[in-house]
Amino acid sequence: MELTVYRFDAAGAQVGKAAFDGSGCAEQHGGDGRRSGPHAGIMDTGPANAMELGARKVLARWLDRAGNNLTDWFDTGAPETAFPVARPLIGGGALIGAVGFQWLASVPKSGQTTTAGAPSWATDGDEVRIVRGGKAYALVPESSDTLGVDAPSGKSCGSVPFPGAKRLQIGLDGTVVGMSGSDGCSLLWWSAFLH
Repeated sequence: MELTVYRFDAAGAQVGKAAFDGSGCAEQHGGDGRRSGPHAGIMDTGPANAMELGARKVLARWLDRAGNNLTDWFDTGAPETAFPVARPLIGGGALIGAVGFQWLASVPKSGQTTTAGAPSWATDGDEVRIVRGGKAYALVPESSDTLGVDAPSGKSCGSVPFPGAKRLQIGLDGTVVGMSGSDGCSLLWWSAFLH
């Protein structure tokens, strides 16, 4: 299996390319929360002996912005999962979890292969997004109209309700978007609210 992931700039020009090979399911990239620096590519390997690493594992490797490998694949310490996800940590590193945002492990520093458990503030079921220009995390529950805001240390800064909205999403500019109404065809948004 080979999966190729392309990166494009704001004008639509291709500026990066990474190819993942081996048996398994390659998923998302998690950056370090900045526009430059290493990014983590993660993969859930396939059957036993896939990539000569034994039983199924969640693997990661660091890539540069152009998609070149900075490290070899390494075991994240996260248990087997279908569809792993990665999210950047403020100041570098990546949070690693499973679909549905079950947070399993972390790589505390970008470009390093040393792993740790998930931070205690990363609540299972909450999407984690960097907001406020890299100064805070938004913790977004899947089925709530309220999101939490945490400092980089994980200390809670409080919560923010978005009345009438559900399935909240956060854009790159900090815009909060939520579905409204029973049909899900209407949207509410708060432009650059968490910028």
